[in-house]
Amino acid sequence: MAILDLLMEKKDVYAYIAFRIQHLETEMKKALKTTEPKHRANITERFSGRILELKELKKTIKADTLKDKSKSYYGKTKV
Repeated sequence: MAILDLLMEKKDVYAYIAFRIQHLETEMKKALKTTEPKHRANITERFSGRILELKELKKTIKADTLKDKSKSYYGKTKV
């Protein structure tokens, strides 16, 4: 069972996302310390993309439009 299946309430999902953002920021700092300078931009871009996506999800949950956006996204991706 996935972690999101266990998060029933909006506040639980919101808290999980906040924790995940914090965890990714910590992991990015660790990765940057151990990575060669020429690869640091790639690492930063990767982690920043994940963090940005989670922040957008957090905004969507706060605005209470998750179901609407999910339906819209599904409609756009249908073949």
